[in-house]
Amino acid sequence: MTFEKTLKDIAKITGGKILGDESAVIKRISGIEDAKRGDISFVANERYFKHLPSTEASAVIVPGKVGAIKGKNLLVVDDPYLAIASILRELEGATHPLPGVHPKSEIHPSAVLGRDVSIQAYAVLEEGVKIGDRVIIYPGVYIGKNAEIGDSAVIYSNVSIREGVIIGKRAIIHCNSVIGSDGFGYAKEGDVYRKIPQIGIVRIGDDVEIGACVTIDRATFGETLVEKGTKIDNLVQIAHNVKIGGNSLIVAQVGISGSTSIGNRVTLAGQVGIAGHIAIADDCVIGAKSGVSNDIKTNGAYTGYPATPHNEWLKTQGIISRLPQIKDKLAEIEKRLGELEKIQRE
Repeated sequence: MTFEKTLKDIAKITGGKILGDESAVIKRISGIEDAKRGDISFVANERYFKHLPSTEASAVIVPGKVGAIKGKNLLVVDDPYLAIASILRELEGATHPLPGVHPKSEIHPSAVLGRDVSIQAYAVLEEGVKIGDRVIIYPGVYIGKNAEIGDSAVIYSNVSIREGVIIGKRAIIHCNSVIGSDGFGYAKEGDVYRKIPQIGIVRIGDDVEIGACVTIDRATFGETLVEKGTKIDNLVQIAHNVKIGGNSLIVAQVGISGSTSIGNRVTLAGQVGIAGHIAIADDCVIGAKSGVSNDIKTNGAYTGYPATPHNEWLKTQGIISRLPQIKDKLAEIEKRLGELEKIQRE
């Protein structure tokens, strides 16, 4: 992404304090080790402070603990990560298509479009769809009957939003995700599995971001719910009637089985598996590749299969790593006992 702004312009976006030349021209954002003239970079972690004297960047965003450096333009902020995020958000708008409805899109006459929407080629909007103001719909998106998309949402290419799904304001859904696919519900009749019709919906809250190739199943009846502010990584499966609280983080390859309730501010690390019909309390962190098979009622960090408090898991892992030595020691003890028993018999 290229642009052209002065360091003074950047300072207005971030609210930072300039140490150096405010007229320095910035054209790109780069990592501190790769930055060249015209780039702005940042350091947040102290381990990268060593690169500040030698960087070729035209400016560097730094935390308050970094003082002036001769010959370097610095932008001092409270949190460099948040500053970079604010710059990227400012620049992102320029990359989206302008408002307008592409002639090759297909929009049912009953669909309602808000102000300043952008609907790109080969998007399909079915009967009764409602699109809020400033929504951006990229090529190839399918939006099913009576679905609703909130203001300022961004729906990237080839996303499918099935019938009745409700998407909140400022939601972002990345390419190839499916929201509202049928829940995995079957009843066994003899040797045959009969499909249970899935007649519920999916409701996505405001400010939710959903990564690429995510599947969120509609409820059998009622709602599958993802509440406000939650962020979901790529390749996540969320089953029917799941409830996920607000401001949670769901990392790649997580699988959540049906009718599970997950609290607010929960983090599920990569490849976590959650069994069905259980509840996880607010403010829990579940470590990567863990399996949760029972309710977690107390906040904290949990790891392993079955998931246990992290400190207990660490103790167990310490024992497991010593099992070969423990085995050898037990064998030696058994040998000595055998010798003692032999002596006693004699």
